[in-house]
Amino acid sequence: VTYHEVPPDGGWGWVICCATFLCNFVVGGTYYSFGIMLPHLIEEFNSDHVTISMIGSVLYGVTQLVGVFVAGFIDICGCRSLCIGGAFFGAISFGIAAFLPSSAGGFMLVFGVFGGIGHGTITMVSIIICTKYFSKKRALAVGRERAGQPVVFLAAASHFLLGQARARGEAGIVCLNVSAVDAGWAR
Repeated sequence: VTYHEVPPDGGWGWVICCATFLCNFVVGGTYYSFGIMLPHLIEEFNSDHVTISMIGSVLYGVTQLVGVFVAGFIDICGCRSLCIGGAFFGAISFGIAAFLPSSAGGFMLVFGVFGGIGHGTITMVSIIICTKYFSKKRALAVGRERAGQPVVFLAAASHFLLGQARARGEAGIVCLNVSAVDAGWAR
């Protein structure tokens, strides 16, 4: 006997679409807010522009690279557990990065590599889960879900937070955003 899953094309699928929009909002907002953090990180680490810019590049690169490996675990572990695990791994990484000693290399490893692993897990799961709930309206649902990345609200919020808490504090606040939004909405 062969079982075939039939996507519901609506209903609970739109809640999933909304949740993945929020996941992409936080992940994309982290990328967009890194440029705002750049001058503060250069000052914090007393380093050059190229080295500090590389941290954001490593974060984005690892996020894209991890997707290949995460896709293989989706059928084994399930989308919900992977998204929650990625959210907590990313949140812990960003939280640790906020309290690291002044070392650009350590910050790159923890914020860029480990944070990228968490973000890559969230990103891949959010793309795949939305396609499992839609068949006829798949293009519309995925388009709405992926529209969470261009929203620049988090970048504007980061600009405000930098005035209040500096770059390390902003990394800690990103940690709270990742854990609260991604883990809370991954259903």
